[in-house]
Amino acid sequence: MAPRARDPSPGGRVFRSGGEVSPRRWGHVAERLADEHTVICPDLRGYGASDKPAATDPGVYAKRAMAADIVTLAAALGHERFALVGHDRGALVAFRAGLDHPETITHLGILDVVPTLDMGKVRRQRLDHAHKTALGLVRDHDLIAHEDLRIRNMLRSPAPKPNPEQPGSLLPNGAAAKAGLNRSLSDAGWGVFLTILHAKAESAGRDVIAVDPRNTSRTCPECGHAAAENRPTQEKFHCVGCGHQAHADIVGASNVLRAGPARRQAQPA
Repeated sequence: MAPRARDPSPGGRVFRSGGEVSPRRWGHVAERLADEHTVICPDLRGYGASDKPAATDPGVYAKRAMAADIVTLAAALGHERFALVGHDRGALVAFRAGLDHPETITHLGILDVVPTLDMGKVRRQRLDHAHKTALGLVRDHDLIAHEDLRIRNMLRSPAPKPNPEQPGSLLPNGAAAKAGLNRSLSDAGWGVFLTILHAKAESAGRDVIAVDPRNTSRTCPECGHAAAENRPTQEKFHCVGCGHQAHADIVGASNVLRAGPARRQAQPA
């Protein structure tokens, strides 16, 4: 990004994001900073427009090597000392740069980064829980049915909504709320759990059936009537046909369990 004005203090500002999303997510921030500072926005090696060297050894994409890239780039552009801001993976690289090059980094900003040790601990806990839960299901049941969820599609961010009355601006599209939901979905680790469950079931000779999730929580398990009106609220199920009432999640689970054996019988031998 070309600076708009020269930084009045010695050095410049290097803004480092975690990957090639930086132009969309941080471009407007960099432009505001460029009003008063020299701003450099490089991609980490392997990301975006940067080179992607072959990983001939583990050190090629180490954070120390990426930190050295930032310092070398800034020096080549005439900045022997500079402030450094990093986000996500870029924050980890920025932190490494601060440790390795304290004489070069005048100020350091770290944004939205999970401590690596804590993240590893949480990951191990999730995997342990997934393995134990899957093992319990495989030991206790010959058939396990689950909704055939398209997790990747569920994690998609909502598309921007242009404001027809103000060209160049956007209407609210619920992106903030969707981001919170996406974090919850990712935190649940459904994809990892299902992978583990299928592997353990195959080893034990059990059947795991994926059921089409459409209308599973809108179909009455008593009379079979399916309608959106059967779900007056997110949690409540009240069949408008026969009057059956239950929690919507229980209704959905009942229908998935009922569909599982039918799907297994329909599969070719």
